[in-house]
Amino acid sequence: MKPFIYFSLILLLLACEKAEPIHSIQPSVENLEKSDANTSPDVSAINNNYKIHCEGPCDCGLEGNTTDHVSCKCEECVMIIERDGKRFELVDAEIEIPFLKDFYQHISENYKESDDISITEIEIQTSGESKAVRFDYLVNKLVADDVIIVSERGGKTYKVSCDGTCDCRSRFEFDPPAASCSCEDCVLTVESID
Repeated sequence: MKPFIYFSLILLLLACEKAEPIHSIQPSVENLEKSDANTSPDVSAINNNYKIHCEGPCDCGLEGNTTDHVSCKCEECVMIIERDGKRFELVDAEIEIPFLKDFYQHISENYKESDDISITEIEIQTSGESKAVRFDYLVNKLVADDVIIVSERGGKTYKVSCDGTCDCRSRFEFDPPAASCSCEDCVLTVESID
């Protein structure tokens, strides 16, 4: 229980810091609807971006449970949280992740039940009250894929994914809200999941 409390304190500290907006996003391909509520002057301008993954001598992917929490797959793993070049290591940690149920819904819609899905990294971006969570994962320990679940302040939630023959990676930026893919051979899919 102590690692969970320690992690909660770290997240609280990370949420209070102000980070620069993300500038490594590809040019937008599809603009998402921007809520009128996002333009109000009282909206928080805090932007955060951090990544979570596991490291260790075993198959150290992240695994989720039914309560929206992830932990490392095996006891020998250490959970790593990276933000602004800083690295935090947590042992025996369990972390609440937004949209984990939406991620598993995406998996059940796109893969067979017998496929082995292992989350390799989770990247969480926030801008005010809006969130984007990218799930990087392996299918049957061979094929890398990702999906981004985005929730805007106005309450709309989207799923962003890319498919194609190149190393397709999904991209998202908040201002203005836009989704894109990492290479031209990809097909961008943006679905509302409300």
